[in-house]
Amino acid sequence: MSVKCGGRPEAGQASNQMQDSGSIPTSPLQKSPHVDMISLEKANTLLQHHYLGPVRTATLCCGHDEGCTVWGVLRSRAIHARLRDLGFEPIELIRMVGIPNHKWATSSLLSHSLKVMFEQTTFDLAITYSDREVGHTGATYKASNWLQIEDAQPDGFLWVLDGKRVSRKTFYAELGTSNIEAVKKVYGDRLLLVPDVPKKRFIFLKNWIRLESALTGLKKKKTWGKNRIKKWEKL
Repeated sequence: MSVKCGGRPEAGQASNQMQDSGSIPTSPLQKSPHVDMISLEKANTLLQHHYLGPVRTATLCCGHDEGCTVWGVLRSRAIHARLRDLGFEPIELIRMVGIPNHKWATSSLLSHSLKVMFEQTTFDLAITYSDREVGHTGATYKASNWLQIEDAQPDGFLWVLDGKRVSRKTFYAELGTSNIEAVKKVYGDRLLLVPDVPKKRFIFLKNWIRLESALTGLKKKKTWGKNRIKKWEKL
């Protein structure tokens, strides 16, 4: 599906810590302006303020003149397929941002975006990640009642071009491949690969009664070594 771009139960899961995700932290007492579906073009204008920048594609975008959330297909095709087999219609939060010096809480923007999305689309399960590598620990998700689950299996490496982190999809779009050897032939020493850091993972359900079923679909087939997890658990 492509369109213009409740509280949860306490399930004994680990709670996330205090840190905003891609925007300037503000008081949770301040409410975001009215949120609606917006175009990808408008969202990308706002995403100039996000550390990862604009996106090439998105399934839908929600927001207003001061901030937005951008949603897309799950990065893990295997998880997407398992959730669909269990009867879910999943979507992933891929960007969230507010313009500098906004006066409302990003958690409010996210909560309003979820409400709009669940009311106007068939999506019923949202997933997102908090990027430890840049210091994010997920306060916005906690404030808007997302549930933290076990860490995501990392991709292996972060791709850094000319000192700036770049998505592998960017290289694929430009070169038709994201094969490390092929990309290194083009960029040489300008491209650095550094070990990835496990990202914290969060979910939000339209119907929390289906939590156990959702956790089954999200269960990792691979597991992290205990020592590697401990290295990052304090972040």
